[in-house]
Amino acid sequence: MLTLENIQARLNSVNQTIPVHSMLDGFWIFDFERGRLTVSCSFDRTSYRNFDIEFKEVIFFNIPAEWADDNVRGDILFRLADKEEFALQQPYFNVGDNYIIALDLTYAPRDRPVVKHTFYIVASDLYAEKCLTGNANPSVYYKDKLKDEPFPCMKNRVV
Repeated sequence: MLTLENIQARLNSVNQTIPVHSMLDGFWIFDFERGRLTVSCSFDRTSYRNFDIEFKEVIFFNIPAEWADDNVRGDILFRLADKEEFALQQPYFNVGDNYIIALDLTYAPRDRPVVKHTFYIVASDLYAEKCLTGNANPSVYYKDKLKDEPFPCMKNRVV
């Protein structure tokens, strides 16, 4: 199990690796299999994906299947949350010794004020890497079983 300092350092590395306000075609869940969640992002999703963010030993996530670059306010993509914050949204879920990674997204509905939604990933580790040529197919393997739920869906997508 990583220490809090180690997971914070990894989170900082992810946030430094991903050029948040340059991902013109946004972010999407590329795959979720056997506890490994892969979030991808791209400058041009029709041709390739630029970066993957891997989360290991995921026991909970409710991030949207995709989101736009301009839904991210500020200079970081993910931040650490604590159990108390998480429990305000998910009071019956036990995170155990895992880390809670938060994703704050803002939406500007037509003729309404901006709304912030916080989504979570509960995992043991994370890292980001640049996709290599030949391994940058932008297709999606993830099948969202909650796709028909109204937005924002705060249910656990680990089903």
